[in-house]
Amino acid sequence: MDIVLVFSGLFSVVNTAFVVAMESNLSPDPNNTTHALFTQLIQIGLGHLTAVGSTPAALASTWSPSTAIIRI
Repeated sequence: MDIVLVFSGLFSVVNTAFVVAMESNLSPDPNNTTHALFTQLIQIGLGHLTAVGSTPAALASTWSPSTAIIRI
């Protein structure tokens, strides 16, 4: 029984290490969202309201992590 607890604890530690190491790669880059919103604000400020209304800002909705990161 004790050996099972030791191995499950080691397994948990190794999994946690991988999750912490890969966590930053599994979220979209906030700079892309900021850039898209600033672009939209600049278009509004320049008076291009029709351009802003016709095409919404390309936020991070199209972002997806690479397959190599997902596999890890």
